[in-house]
Amino acid sequence: NLGILYENGDGVEQNYAKAFECYQAAAEQGNPIAQYYAGSMYYYGKGVEQSFIKSLEYYKPAAEQGNSDA
Repeated sequence: NLGILYENGDGVEQNYAKAFECYQAAAEQGNPIAQYYAGSMYYYGKGVEQSFIKSLEYYKPAAEQGNSDA
């Protein structure tokens, strides 16, 4: 949830890099929602260098865990 706040600038200064850090930390623990958001950050190049390949590395495990958005 903290990543979403940073990404949207909701209650904190918008910071895509910090948002990605939050998503990545949760994604590494296997959270499919965080995996999806981290993948999206790579897909759109928000806070990280744009990379479809890196995006897929996060989207795939999210999808395998049932995240239909991934």
